[in-house]
Amino acid sequence: MGAALTGVDADTPEPFNLVRQRLHRLALQAGEPGPVSQVSAGIDIALHDLKARRAGVPLAELLGGAARPVPAYASGVSPATHVGQIERMRGLGYTRFKLRVGFGPDDSLDVAEAVALGLGAGEELMLDANQSWTLDTARKQCDRLASLNLVWMEEPLASDRPTMTAFLERLRAAGVEVAPRVATTGHVSGISYALDGTSFRGSAL
Repeated sequence: MGAALTGVDADTPEPFNLVRQRLHRLALQAGEPGPVSQVSAGIDIALHDLKARRAGVPLAELLGGAARPVPAYASGVSPATHVGQIERMRGLGYTRFKLRVGFGPDDSLDVAEAVALGLGAGEELMLDANQSWTLDTARKQCDRLASLNLVWMEEPLASDRPTMTAFLERLRAAGVEVAPRVATTGHVSGISYALDGTSFRGSAL
């Protein structure tokens, strides 16, 4: 890490891309690009925080925005201990809860249904299947969950199934326009989506 951080400070532009580029060969050799990106992100966050502190302004202002409240949710709610966890999070003021599913013979969907039934006024539920389902299973389980009015269903499929190429081909076949966003380093930083001329985020797929 020492070599990757040489000359990097709070004024370095795009520190995430720079550090990740310096660690690119390590990511290839280890076969672990994810952890390398996570390390690079941690460094980027720390440097941006340092720059904002030195300037005496909130980070949001440093990045061109404005400091404002943002909605938060209670994550990592376990099927086995959800009752106590949700009550504790309610006591702290949370009204949105993300429950882990994909475990046990019923994938804990019975727990999800019970939690949804017990939500109070203004409370919302999200689920995270932790990449545990096949496409056929995901379709079946999501059909069952359709009546729960979820905010979102997170990671129903493994991140490498289908492949990115197959995924983009399916979107194009469905009429969705897809275009890669390329960073100044030459790396693809994301994908833009549009349908009938209206752009949207990947999380809305």
